[in-house]
Amino acid sequence: MYNGRAMATVAGVTADFYLYTMHSAQPAVVWTNVYGPSQYRYFTIRIHPGALGESMVAIEEKWRALMPDAPFEYTFMDETLRSMYATEMQLRKAFIAATAICIIIVVLGVVGLVSLMVQQRVKEIGIRKVLGASLVHIVHLFGKDFIWVYLMALVVACPVAYYILYRWIGTFYLQTELNAIVFAVPIVSMLVIVMSFVGIQCWRAVNANPVDALRDE
Repeated sequence: MYNGRAMATVAGVTADFYLYTMHSAQPAVVWTNVYGPSQYRYFTIRIHPGALGESMVAIEEKWRALMPDAPFEYTFMDETLRSMYATEMQLRKAFIAATAICIIIVVLGVVGLVSLMVQQRVKEIGIRKVLGASLVHIVHLFGKDFIWVYLMALVVACPVAYYILYRWIGTFYLQTELNAIVFAVPIVSMLVIVMSFVGIQCWRAVNANPVDALRDE
């Protein structure tokens, strides 16, 4: 004892230990020996995933034998972590659903628009095919119009997405940096999807009989 305070030996110090969620600063935590002063505390037990039921029964029997008057209450760590980040999990599900809906809408719009453009320029495609135009040339002919629309959409969407992500990351005490990969992956992926559907529609038009395309209505 020193000035009425208990003396203890520090066995080790660790950094980056997160007791609470990453929304708040992490306080200093002291772990004491289990044989120290009696106080309210938790036991942490690692259980093999394949024998959960048998392990819980064995632990409860041992608990009843050692402390029959104490209630046997337990929680699982994955459930505890899930409850701590319940809002983030709900946002994740909402973002996945919104992304899937947006992709479907974009794909349907691209398919419909390209189909309309192909039908309106079917004779032009037939003439270009007769004159030796390749599939790549025809895809480029239609794709360049979509590229400009796509670029204009990025000019509007990227600043909005950056602002929303920046505000959301600001709610965490521990933050990460928004780098170019975060935006490059969805931008390139969406461009590949759009151009793939443009290529499919153009491939159908190129493989059609040019005589039928040049025939008068």
